Amino acid sequence: MKKSWIRLLDAAIPFTVLLLLILQIWGSFYNLKRSIDMGYGHSYDLKAWIFTILYLLVILLIDLHLIYGKDLLPVRAICNYWGVVSLVLLAGLVRILPENLFSVVLLGVTPLPLLQPLLDPLPWTVNCALACLFCGLHWLLCRRLFRKKKQAALPHSGHENIETGGNP
Repeated sequence: MKKSWIRLLDAAIPFTVLLLLILQIWGSFYNLKRSIDMGYGHSYDLKAWIFTILYLLVILLIDLHLIYGKDLLPVRAICNYWGVVSLVLLAGLVRILPENLFSVVLLGVTPLPLLQPLLDPLPWTVNCALACLFCGLHWLLCRRLFRKKKQAALPHSGHENIETGGNP
């Protein structure tokens, strides 16, 4: 039973990553447009909440693949994505990014606008810090799992541990 779930996760990962990218772009720009049109502190409509909930569910599916899947290529690609997004959010948090349209677009490809309905009552710096923490934790999870899976994929050297009587 467990192997069928792993095969299903491995087969679904390309579609899940594609869905992540679509939700990321479409949902981020929808929420950015809505926040510019409505102003800070207004409630978000049902469509914004649906984007946020679907985005979090897709991330959960990707995390399940990272933990239980066998393929290393998606793990590495997703790890790089979380790392770059964390750096962009960190640059936005410390105000390295210039305040122009380029920075709005750059922050728009991060999870910040999609998490905005959850974080709306908080100040902008707290929103950015929480989104950076969210991405940074995912980056650490991906890195740890990639290293663990890479070590498991390497052939064993055949050396026996002398101290434990031959048991590794």
